[in-house]
Amino acid sequence: MAEQYRSNIGFKIVIAFLVVLLLGSLAYTYNVIKDSNEIEKVLISEKDAVLKDLAISKDSLDGAIASNSILSIELINERDRVEKLIKDFQNSDIDAISAMKYKNDAINLKNKVSSLLKEVKELKDQNRILTQERDNAVVILDEAKKSFDNLQDKNYKMAETLEKASKLTVLNLLVESFAKKNSGKLVATDKARKTDILKISYTIAENLVSKPITKNYFVQVVDNNNNVLGDMKIENFGDKSLTYSFVSAINFENQTLQMTKELKVENLTSGTYLVNIYDKGELLVKTSISLR
Repeated sequence: MAEQYRSNIGFKIVIAFLVVLLLGSLAYTYNVIKDSNEIEKVLISEKDAVLKDLAISKDSLDGAIASNSILSIELINERDRVEKLIKDFQNSDIDAISAMKYKNDAINLKNKVSSLLKEVKELKDQNRILTQERDNAVVILDEAKKSFDNLQDKNYKMAETLEKASKLTVLNLLVESFAKKNSGKLVATDKARKTDILKISYTIAENLVSKPITKNYFVQVVDNNNNVLGDMKIENFGDKSLTYSFVSAINFENQTLQMTKELKVENLTSGTYLVNIYDKGELLVKTSISLR
């Protein structure tokens, strides 16, 4: 009996010990599972946070690429890297090692993206300043051009005015008819058949604007039959030609100049005789005389 009693006591002790071990194992297993669930929640939270940061980085890169071509190649390359990391991370199993790896990769990419976006902003600011400076320069150049054109127009008008003002003015053109006596004395006459000399005189007015100049005036005397008297020489001026009676050489030095020329004529008939003075091909002044 005593032996059986001791055997029962030992069995109960063993059973009690096993129960304690089982309870301890259950408690340990519960704690492990609990800790594992907590870790999984943390890892899922970390993964979601990393994916969210990567999505923000991608959106920022998309906006930068769409809004400007500055550093577009670098921005596209970084966006491709972000998209690949998002895809890889989404398809990966969650564990502490992979989570840490992707988190580090995400941090590095985020820093690179931030650096690129900062550079883009700086370049945009510089471009904006340069564009403003260019626009200001364009306005200044436009104003300068307007001022130059205005000044040029004034200079042109002034030059035109000076040219007109410096042009010599022929005044008081007069033609007189004379008979020449054997003594050489000239006697005024209005009879054509007695006229031996047509005296042509004119005045060049004083002009202080004009430069001293030497030039020729071409004097043309035309009878009532449209014949040119005198030398009857021809001078061409471009596509125009002029038949003239004589050349009047001018040496003008700003002061009033009186010019006179005696043109020998013969066998004149009654009628009106025209006298024209040309500066090259331009008619300056004309007059006439009638002989009976």
